[in-house]
Amino acid sequence: MKKKLIILLCCMLTTVTIFAGGYRPPFAFSFDGSQLVSGSEEGIIRLWDIESGREIRTISGPEYTGSIAFNYDGSQIIAGFYDIIKIWNSVTGNETITITTDGLYDIVANPVSNQFLSLHYGTILKLWEIGTGREIRTFENYGSVSSLEFSSDGNRIIFISGSNKIVILDIATGREIRNFEHTGVGMIIVSSDGNNILSGSQNGIIKLWDVASGREIRSFEHTGSRLHSLEFSTDGNHILSGSQNGIIKLWDVASGREIRSFEHRRGSSSVVPWLSVLVFNSDNS
Repeated sequence: MKKKLIILLCCMLTTVTIFAGGYRPPFAFSFDGSQLVSGSEEGIIRLWDIESGREIRTISGPEYTGSIAFNYDGSQIIAGFYDIIKIWNSVTGNETITITTDGLYDIVANPVSNQFLSLHYGTILKLWEIGTGREIRTFENYGSVSSLEFSSDGNRIIFISGSNKIVILDIATGREIRNFEHTGVGMIIVSSDGNNILSGSQNGIIKLWDVASGREIRSFEHTGSRLHSLEFSTDGNHILSGSQNGIIKLWDVASGREIRSFEHRRGSSSVVPWLSVLVFNSDNS
């Protein structure tokens, strides 16, 4: 049976604001894949049912939703507005927490506990407790920081430091566990089992890393246009890469072989610009 691939394409539209050059598009999937939450520059947050495509509810926030996330069980929505972080109950739409802050660039939620990580001024990382809004820990002195990720067990944070280094920190101690060098790295993705990291540079060089050893397993080349997106399948067997010219490539992880490529066009002729997000469906089909 021929498999179908579900791909989400995010283009940079005028209704979407991304602070600091595009750290993370202002929408997020729940961790179980059943819902999507989206923000806008008008401050309207929309909650969607993935299966039906139905809009479940809208929530009014301050203007310019810069980043947004679900907590680990989908019961809370966290959204950032540069100097404010707000948390809502996703079932009722009621606001539960407001945190006053400044210089907010990005937000990412812990996949197994009620914590989230925020990036401020592109250099300072803060770990928060969702239930109380309490700041747990601050991580500093890593220079310019981007592409925040949690490990699958929620015990480590992974991010890009500068333009050449990938850093793994232990949340409990703040200690650096390991780092990887990838010249020009601009994005990272962590496999669902936490064993591998995928890193991509804007010139299309993609590297697969073993987290435990720090060893580079193999590299892939998606050349011809600026690389904008990466994604692991949930079983870790395949990779998607997408570039600015709308070319999407599907890769076999074990062999490094390109299985096929897709070209996404707007209407009958023009290629969609700035392809920034790719997503496998839940069963990787």
